[in-house]
Amino acid sequence: MDPWQIVVIAAAVSLCVSLPRVWHTRAGGDYGQIARLERKLDLILKHLGLDTKLSLEVPARVQELASMGRKVEAIKMLRETNPWVSLREAREYVEGLIGRR
Repeated sequence: MDPWQIVVIAAAVSLCVSLPRVWHTRAGGDYGQIARLERKLDLILKHLGLDTKLSLEVPARVQELASMGRKVEAIKMLRETNPWVSLREAREYVEGLIGRR
């Protein structure tokens, strides 16, 4: 069986088992379930020797906006291009671009 198939099956099973509890606890503000689920998936990927980092696609326009000091627009465009990137990660990336000037 291909390692990616194992990852997909494990992720699907974990999500099916965990999502009802996550939705239930989310109303109470407990995001610990999500963090634990992510850690488990990371361990599975690490055990299988698969890369857990998603590649970041950075359009040239993001770098232009950052160099012009238009940080908010650069963050917005970066997140539109890479929907899995959190606001915090996008902000840190754009601030890193600004800091390299």
